[in-house]
Amino acid sequence: MTQVSSKRTPLMSTRQVALTAVIGGIAFLCEAIGLWAPTPWPGGTINIGGFAITLAAMVAGPWAGCIVGFLDMVPMAGFGPIAAWLYFETPLYTAATYKPIYRLVQKNKALGLIVFFINQSVGWFVANISLFSFWFSSVIESFPSYWSAFYYTSITGFPIFGWIYVVLPTIVLATATDFVEPRWNWFPRKV
Repeated sequence: MTQVSSKRTPLMSTRQVALTAVIGGIAFLCEAIGLWAPTPWPGGTINIGGFAITLAAMVAGPWAGCIVGFLDMVPMAGFGPIAAWLYFETPLYTAATYKPIYRLVQKNKALGLIVFFINQSVGWFVANISLFSFWFSSVIESFPSYWSAFYYTSITGFPIFGWIYVVLPTIVLATATDFVEPRWNWFPRKV
């Protein structure tokens, strides 16, 4: 009887695991010690985890971004891991659109950075804000309606959310292009 041997490949490479651990550890630590940015509404703050999640998706792929999103949410009191799925949209959207944009950045840096900036703005504004507005208004009821939550998290929160989800990743892509090269795949390749 002949037995066919197949080599199993891991979901993430060693580089991806290492980057996920470092970026996830930083996001976890920042959240745990309360390193937050102020928001325009009274008493509001936002963690910098959105940048870490986006960066992880850029350098290590969608699964790394999702893991970093979960690690960022674990120490949050009152929000915590039950809401971690809200942070999965960012790495999945970023990963789905990042490779072609990175190739464009390699060919024409200025145009590629503009496309990346617009792409991240759309991904942040449409999906992320919609999910968080639903969560804040319907689940934890910190806003009286969906539209009031949408207004506060998008219009008045744009300077902070935009900086974290759009501007900082664009700066990293512009200045550390080789570091953020997407050397990852959605699923392991057959060997």
